[in-house]
Amino acid sequence: MTVIYLEVMRFGLLLMLMVLLGEAQGQFIAPYNPDSNQDSAIGSADLIDFLAFFGYDFLPPAIEIEGEDVLSTLIALTEQVAALQEQVVDLQNNQLTQDSVISMTWLRNLRSTQLSGVSMVDFDVSRVDFSYANLQDAQLMNSSLDNTVFNSANLQGANLTNADMDAAILVNADLTGANMTNAYLAFSALQGADLSGTDMSTCILTSAIMTCLQGCPEALPSDYTCQPDSSCAEPGRFRIDEID
Repeated sequence: MTVIYLEVMRFGLLLMLMVLLGEAQGQFIAPYNPDSNQDSAIGSADLIDFLAFFGYDFLPPAIEIEGEDVLSTLIALTEQVAALQEQVVDLQNNQLTQDSVISMTWLRNLRSTQLSGVSMVDFDVSRVDFSYANLQDAQLMNSSLDNTVFNSANLQGANLTNADMDAAILVNADLTGANMTNAYLAFSALQGADLSGTDMSTCILTSAIMTCLQGCPEALPSDYTCQPDSSCAEPGRFRIDEID
């Protein structure tokens, strides 16, 4: 996108220069015109006019464009081109900044997208917003998902083996039957998530928030337990706590 944008700018700059030169050409004043009567033909009348100057020194006046000598005009045009080039550079810098924001933005928006069965093995999809997206049976093994948002996303049966989900947000996400082998979920937020039938026995759950869960996982690390959560407004919810 940046390349196309700059090519358009360069074309615009060239077009502007051509217009300026075209306008100047229309007002070009030559130092000597042999067509003295300006009838578009060099005839005897022009020769007679020329003979009046025969034998005199010829000192042509400077070439002028719009009342200015050609050197001054060329300098002015060069300065205009330089100024336009500076504008192109400024626009280029701004465009690159916009592109970098798009490519490295904190939350790239993939909300509500249909990605069922998608394969993103070894991908870096950190800081992406997958809220309400359908990622059922998605292949996300060995992927970087840190700070990624999965609010209310469908991750049923997703393969998250070795996924780095540091500080991921999975509020109300459906993780039923997901493969969570060795998934890193430290500092993640899982409030209201459904973990039914999920084997989390090898997950890293340090400082993860796991309250008001819709279902307990099939297995947990030995130092964690899942039990009813009476603090939730919805009945029949669970929480996962680290055993002291």
